[in-house]
Amino acid sequence: MSQTLDCFSPPSEPTRPLPARIGTVDCRWHLGATADCLTDWTRGTSDQSPPYFVWFDDLSEVPHIADSLGRGLALLESDPNLAAVWIVSAQDPWSQLLFPHLTPAWAGLCLGPEHPAVVLFRRSTEETSERASPPARSAWGLTAPLISRKLPVAAACANTLAWDQLPVDRLPSLTPAPWPQSHAWRRDWLQTHLPPLARRETSDPCDQTALQAAVWQCQGELDLSHRQSQQHEGEGKHQMCDYWHAIMHRREPDSGNSKYWFRQLGRHPVFTPLATRADTLLAAAAPAEVAWRRRLLRSGTWDPFAMVDLTEAAAEDHTLEPLARRLQAVELITAWEQLLRQVLGAGSG
Repeated sequence: MSQTLDCFSPPSEPTRPLPARIGTVDCRWHLGATADCLTDWTRGTSDQSPPYFVWFDDLSEVPHIADSLGRGLALLESDPNLAAVWIVSAQDPWSQLLFPHLTPAWAGLCLGPEHPAVVLFRRSTEETSERASPPARSAWGLTAPLISRKLPVAAACANTLAWDQLPVDRLPSLTPAPWPQSHAWRRDWLQTHLPPLARRETSDPCDQTALQAAVWQCQGELDLSHRQSQQHEGEGKHQMCDYWHAIMHRREPDSGNSKYWFRQLGRHPVFTPLATRADTLLAAAAPAEVAWRRRLLRSGTWDPFAMVDLTEAAAEDHTLEPLARRLQAVELITAWEQLLRQVLGAGSG
């Protein structure tokens, strides 16, 4: 039996006719949704209203989420405590890395403004009343307050090609540009809510700071990540603040400063799993990239100094940028996993 969903999106012009059905889900489209109309709808009491609704940041995602939308509905049906489910597109390599390896809350907070998302929500006044403000008209803006209020969220990932076979344009940039002013509200929200979220996860001040530095790093907010990582230089288990500090300077880009901080780390526990993942990715390296495979995996382990050199080379030779961005994405995820193992006392996957 098919499920009916109300499908919302901000003002936009679809590039193709919108389908009446996505997979087995019947759709009722509401284009150009405003915060007020969304609030009124979620507070409605009609028995004919579907129990769930879905928000699309970008309607171009519609053809790529059928599988994960069905999984998301199954999750909401099976767990009445779930407030929302991130719907991962089959064309989204960054989300395909984030959500299987991080907890859904922290993975979602790492999605930046350049990253359109789709989220499936449970229709409930309690869950939606706080989030209906004009700047929050995005999947991220509607979901972040649920996370801050400890309402459980999940993620539904699509069956798709290996992420490293997909385009790299939605992976984190090697040298991120400043956020547009239209997303200043997101920065303000994170600056207010990240500290209590981190304190809720752990009592260790170094790990609290490292969590915040990690989110800002994935968001591409290098200055804010830098401010956090500087607070605990040389401190904490495995010096995770210093790891984010080293990555930040590499992306700045300041190669010498980045290598200085990688020298402070020494042989880091992130390097072993990172070398394994990088080796899998580099096994299919193009002829021009083979020399980088030897440098990056020198002596059977990850060489962070070679990664600094690769990103520097990619700035001059843009044919190297896809490889560098894929390796950087793997590195960010692997460092996050190490941090979450410390914070949660167990693997996060």
